[in-house]
Amino acid sequence: STVLKLGADGALQVYLNGRLLLTHERSYKALWDNCRVPLELTPGRHTLLIKTSRKKKQRGRTWNLFARLSDYNGVELELPGLKDGGRLNAMAASVKIGVHSVSPGDYRFQVETSFEGSHVPNAFPEFKLSQGRKKLIGEGRLKPGKQSFTSTLEKTGRYKLKLRAKDQKWEHVVLHNGGWNQKIIETQTLLNQLRGNSEITPAAIETLEYNLQRNKRLLFEAIPETKWLGRQITRTLHWAKSMADGHDAISQQRGDFYRAYRSSFDGNLQHYSVHIPPSYDRRKRQALVIGLHGIGSGTHYTLRRVLGKDRDYENKEIGGKALIRTNMPRLPDYGVITACPWSYHNSAYWFYGEMDILRIIEEMKAAYRIDPNRVYLTGLSLGGLGTYHVGHHYPDQFAALGPLGGFSSIKLYRQIGQHPKKWWEKVLIEQRDATTYAENGRHTPMKVVHGAQDGPRHARAMTKRYEALGYKHELDIPELGHDVWQYSYGRGALIRWMKKYKRPEFPDRVTFKTHSYRYTKAYWTQINWINNYQQAAILDVQVAKPGRHRIQVNKLDNIRGFTLDLTQLKLADGDIDIHLAPAKKSFAVASATRVHFQKNNNGHWSIAPSSSPPRGYKHAGVSGPLDDIMFAPHTFIIGTQDPEQRSVNTLLAHEDAGYLRHRNHDIFFPLLLDSSPAADKALKGNIVLYGNPSSNRLLKKVLATGKLPIRFERDAIIVGKKRYSGKDVGIKMIFPNPFNPNSYVVIVAGTTWRGTLLSRHLPRHLPDIVVYDQQIDSRYLERILIDRPVLYADFFTQDWKLPN
Repeated sequence: STVLKLGADGALQVYLNGRLLLTHERSYKALWDNCRVPLELTPGRHTLLIKTSRKKKQRGRTWNLFARLSDYNGVELELPGLKDGGRLNAMAASVKIGVHSVSPGDYRFQVETSFEGSHVPNAFPEFKLSQGRKKLIGEGRLKPGKQSFTSTLEKTGRYKLKLRAKDQKWEHVVLHNGGWNQKIIETQTLLNQLRGNSEITPAAIETLEYNLQRNKRLLFEAIPETKWLGRQITRTLHWAKSMADGHDAISQQRGDFYRAYRSSFDGNLQHYSVHIPPSYDRRKRQALVIGLHGIGSGTHYTLRRVLGKDRDYENKEIGGKALIRTNMPRLPDYGVITACPWSYHNSAYWFYGEMDILRIIEEMKAAYRIDPNRVYLTGLSLGGLGTYHVGHHYPDQFAALGPLGGFSSIKLYRQIGQHPKKWWEKVLIEQRDATTYAENGRHTPMKVVHGAQDGPRHARAMTKRYEALGYKHELDIPELGHDVWQYSYGRGALIRWMKKYKRPEFPDRVTFKTHSYRYTKAYWTQINWINNYQQAAILDVQVAKPGRHRIQVNKLDNIRGFTLDLTQLKLADGDIDIHLAPAKKSFAVASATRVHFQKNNNGHWSIAPSSSPPRGYKHAGVSGPLDDIMFAPHTFIIGTQDPEQRSVNTLLAHEDAGYLRHRNHDIFFPLLLDSSPAADKALKGNIVLYGNPSSNRLLKKVLATGKLPIRFERDAIIVGKKRYSGKDVGIKMIFPNPFNPNSYVVIVAGTTWRGTLLSRHLPRHLPDIVVYDQQIDSRYLERILIDRPVLYADFFTQDWKLPN
């Protein structure tokens, strides 16, 4: 038997058949923060996963302990204040019942069963699968994986699928309609024929596929809005038939519907909602409004909010509904096309969420006649945060911004503001703070709305920066709470305000500030080489008047290489004088040219063939810090060579592949075992390796190149000339992939399985490399270290060397 003893001092002791296996000596905080420990339970290695939590009452203490176990025999719990140990069912099973139609009348019911832990018991419960009360579809024993059963349904209606296993039961309701099934099957057949058809754009095919998948899902969810669903299924079939005839009916569709593209990050279809107004005319350029949803919200719901229908007063709707089906009102025509990104759900429009917005703008420009100088960005709550950040990272993409109730400054986050910070944390906070990039808003007017009862500190933080810079902005703080959507968007108020502005395609003056190689371009300027990556780089350039034969570079802060594209500027004929004011130097160049400037090691500027850093230096796409890999598709590779480490490597990879610790992101990156042939093929891409060299075969190959400044010993990790030894030392670092220097390798590994596991307690904001031990396990899911020490943390130098 396995016995867990929780002492009054907070120590957890684990006994197997009377033998002490493990003592967790950390404080209660460490114990309760999702502590997971592998143990040897029987001859042969299995995994015991323990998840603990603690609750306090007013005077006494109560403990709640939840165990997810691979051993089928159960666990005894010995807790303070309890005379007898409780008994837990050790087999934690989850069952999913899925359905997919195989013909108009036949359904294939699919049961998928999963078990916690790496060891699955031999004796599984028997089950019976029935349709309705009497009709038996299948019976047998639960087993891991998928089991399928086919049944014929004759009458249109709802059917309840019941699965019983011992004292547990699961139910699923399916809606059957033979006519709809036939249309879905016909649409699928046409879709298969359309793949690879060069006459139909990939965007149209991917949009058709997404809507077909969605119709299937809603059918199998047995939604009550059957008439509405029937119309959706019919419309999707119409699209497919039109494409088969060589026409793109989706481009002719008006009103609200879903579009989609295939994500390069996880290979799934990424959807977004669009509204194409009745007045849209392909012969004329149309303004585009990008609307960003709030946390937990959806794209169609955001669509109606941005177009002023959060409350449909005309139809006497008291409140909006979370699911937009038959209650979607007719959306007004404000002379704009509107698109609302999903952005992998709650990504906060960072990383791949940010890339999604840019991709959708390009998709909309390809599908419709969009005026590139009238693209507007707005968002509510979490979308307001995204509007602040994305709007100032890419200032030349937008004509105006409309953030509502969003956060502009992470410096104002309570967790960050109230705790001391390491020097490198201060650098990372500057990189991630939207107010840092306020200088980029010179040509991007902004209207900020934030409720007075919602603590409008963030609204004032950004507008104060605009005010100090003399930029166009309006600040509206109504006597409302967080919900200012109808107030702002009602009757098209905010859209009409944004439509007053047009983006200057090639403005005479450009101010661009960046803290990252991810953001390097604005209008006709580009910063290609940052001198000190830990500080802001600022470029300020303007065309001198009158005459337009001189360009003045006013600022060159922290820059070693930049480019000016003069090909589109309206300049005087003949040579143009470019004066670098900080360097007190001038250059004569042709008026219609693209010119690169570079500063040498002696501080002298010259015109060069390129303004990019030398090979092997940090550059756009390979610059760090650790989370920079989230801007690019990457693969997680699990070390399997050491059985003791394998379960921890698997656990961490599964958590990170969906970025679960970043609050419900709808994304899941590819996972591979290091033993698979596919892992060797992935070796030249962006990869994240779990487990030390004795566990991860690919990490062993990476280290064998000798290009990484780290080594592993049995009880230590060597970084450069420094040796870090002790109990459960671990490392997390990002570095150019030795097999492809334009990609990343990220290493998550410890001297022991627990050293690797402790990486779960690292905060979100990390530099290029961090070495840690068990001192970090007192907190979980934080942005910064707060009160925890690490053994070493730093950024690599420009040429990817360890700093002195």
